[in-house]
Amino acid sequence: MHASGRRVRVRNMAWEGDTVYEQVRPLNFGTWTDHLRRAGASVVVAQFGQVEALEGKAGVERFAAAYDALVAQFAATTKRIVLVSPTPFGKGSASQPDLTARNEDLKLYVDAVRKIAAKRECLFIDLSTNAMAAEGFTRNGLHLTTEGQWAAAQETARPARDRRA
Repeated sequence: MHASGRRVRVRNMAWEGDTVYEQVRPLNFGTWTDHLRRAGASVVVAQFGQVEALEGKAGVERFAAAYDALVAQFAATTKRIVLVSPTPFGKGSASQPDLTARNEDLKLYVDAVRKIAAKRECLFIDLSTNAMAAEGFTRNGLHLTTEGQWAAAQETARPARDRRA
């Protein structure tokens, strides 16, 4: 992939189940800094908060402290960090719970991410908007469908100058 005459390499360093509190890795796996340096990371994009929001209002401060510490680790490699908000919860199927009531708690976590981004001077991309809460954007209230992924990609790719503060 090329951008402005540069060769862009994208590496997904996330594992299923990662949270700001824990990224389960094998013994002696190494630190984030080690792996980001090995990958040659010049930009880090991070998205946390949706699963953590299931803890409700009581977990926001703990989340913010853990996320800020994680961003500090990323900053040891690059100052170019993008924090992406969690996407809203949707309705599950008839056999799954309706998680939309959790969106009030999610807003608290999105605000925490926004504050961390401002403090650390990171770009913030807000995927918690009403547009992202459209019916059919999640398959179980939590995981994005193809349509949800497309909408998230479109918002993420929108130029920073077009974003509201």
